[in-house]
Amino acid sequence: MESNVEKLRERLARVGRLLVEENLTSGTSGNISSRIPNTNLCLIKPSGRKLDELSPEGFVELEIDSLNYSGSVKPSIEAPFHTELYKSNRDIGAVVHVHSEYALILSILGVTPVPMSVEVFKAPLLAKGVAISEFSMPGSRELALSVVKAINGKNACLIPHHGSITVGSTIEEAARYSRVLERICELNYFVKLLGEPVNFPSRLLEQLRKAKDPIER
Repeated sequence: MESNVEKLRERLARVGRLLVEENLTSGTSGNISSRIPNTNLCLIKPSGRKLDELSPEGFVELEIDSLNYSGSVKPSIEAPFHTELYKSNRDIGAVVHVHSEYALILSILGVTPVPMSVEVFKAPLLAKGVAISEFSMPGSRELALSVVKAINGKNACLIPHHGSITVGSTIEEAARYSRVLERICELNYFVKLLGEPVNFPSRLLEQLRKAKDPIER
């Protein structure tokens, strides 16, 4: 078990660095977490730390039900919506929250991004749609409950004036969905300068919703 947790810490640190390299978040903004399999625990980014400077040992072990944590380092202020998402769906194994540019723009406008590009083939469950939560103060229980209510079986959610959340079975999957979501939001932004986004045919959307893994093309 200890070896598996150590590997999970390494994976989280690696994904954190990639999110910064890909300009999906910067500074101390954003947070990621992963459920420790077969436990009531998760590993989460600590408060006030930069993802690209975080070592594997830096992630905080957090009890999902109680929000109790090990050590003196506090978990991310957004721990409540991470843990509420885990409690809401046992299939959620990881959560990624970033303040990426185009997802933030669409969240401010209250615009639901249309998965209209073949980019979504890399994250096919985004064809289920992207939720938009209500605005609440960062770190609040109200925000956590709003996110859970909004996401409701989807894999992505925009938080108004704040950013995005993606979930997956692994931290790598949740990060991939975050990456593709930002690209879809960017395309929606520019398409709207010329007209209205046009979705895929319903038959293809249904096929995508049933796919678990990326569709090769």
